[in-house]
Amino acid sequence: MKNLKLLFLTLFSIISLSVFSQTQVYTTQTSGPNICDGTAVLDTTNINMTSIYWTGMGMIINQGSYIVTNLCPGTYSVTFTTSNGTPVNLTFVITAGTFNPCTNFGGFTAPTNSVDSTTCDGIITATVTGGTAPYTYLWSNGSTTFEIPYLCPGSYCCYVTDANGCNLTLCDTIGVQSPNFGDTLIISNTGTCNSPVATLFNSIEDCNLDYNSIDSAYINSVILPTNPLDSNIICLWNIVDTNGVALVYTTLFPNVLTTGCYNFQLTLYCYQKSLNYKTVIINDSYYVGISGINELSMNQRKLIKVIDLMGRTTKLEPNRLLIMCYNDGTTEKVFITE
Repeated sequence: MKNLKLLFLTLFSIISLSVFSQTQVYTTQTSGPNICDGTAVLDTTNINMTSIYWTGMGMIINQGSYIVTNLCPGTYSVTFTTSNGTPVNLTFVITAGTFNPCTNFGGFTAPTNSVDSTTCDGIITATVTGGTAPYTYLWSNGSTTFEIPYLCPGSYCCYVTDANGCNLTLCDTIGVQSPNFGDTLIISNTGTCNSPVATLFNSIEDCNLDYNSIDSAYINSVILPTNPLDSNIICLWNIVDTNGVALVYTTLFPNVLTTGCYNFQLTLYCYQKSLNYKTVIINDSYYVGISGINELSMNQRKLIKVIDLMGRTTKLEPNRLLIMCYNDGTTEKVFITE
């Protein structure tokens, strides 16, 4: 019986020490197979701090501390003495985590403002940090280069993808440099267009508006054409002042022929110089579902090209009288105001 009791106490001590040992080191894996950012921490209960020695690669890597950092994947050991004088030697493994190639993928933009509210010569440059080249760029105005020039005041976003498929969104705003028409207030609303079909511009001169009292501005509603032969969209804007009073402005955007999400931009301005705001640029987006435009067989035509009055092929641009040529031989003169 005495021998059996002694055997029981010995087994209990071994089991207790084993359990005690297994619960002393808490580890975190590295963030990648070739990255040394693992950690190991000792439970500080009943441990003599001065007796702690961490070893790895056949050498002492730390001593007198409950935690060791910057560990590479591999096998390590730690020795210490408990408060009752029991020496303990523990072996532990730092495992390698799965590397996420998108972890350090980032970037920033550098804007150069337009000279004034009507001259579109702003520039935004996107710079990518981290990630894996080559990078692809897609701006909200359709450009695919890292830098976009000739920008009107407003908000622009760049959607960047690297070789690993990591995605990044960078947004910035073009303001104005010159005080020719007073200060410019830019209001950009968070819309639903990640990659808008196009940006539609319009402007209204209003010198009676108190530009300093504007609190918010946004699209109130969009009226789509009901006639299949009509491609004009009416947009109603709400301008709300600091007293909660709302003014409504109506703009017409002609020749919108494609269903999709558009960025709408309205510029309110006054040419009378003042220290107050005299230009407000409002950006908002709206999904345009143009049902019925091509429902009539007589109107199933496609735009072939756009030409100027000299017959030269050009782009569909605002503030120019242009001619739209269709595949059925018809033409249409258009003038889109900015």
